[in-house]
Amino acid sequence: MRRYNPRLFRVARSILRDDDSAQDAIQEAYVSAFVKTRYHRARNLMQEALDQQMDVAGLHVFEFAGKRCDAMVVTVLKRLGADLISSEALKQLH
Repeated sequence: MRRYNPRLFRVARSILRDDDSAQDAIQEAYVSAFVKTRYHRARNLMQEALDQQMDVAGLHVFEFAGKRCDAMVVTVLKRLGADLISSEALKQLH
């Protein structure tokens, strides 16, 4: 805050032409910036928490195991195109 204060004061003072008004404007700018920073941090933390919960929930909703998983992999690979995987590897999965 102290780093930017002299420059901000000069700018505010040149616009407002009053020391008290310049100080008030600087204080409002700092409060506004602080609130916006906190808001964005909280929003990012919430997004990260939701992403992690969705990852965990997704693992529990659909468990990849055994023949069911192999069948899904084969189906997806067939839809993507046979050139993505060799026919030998496809037979091994099937």
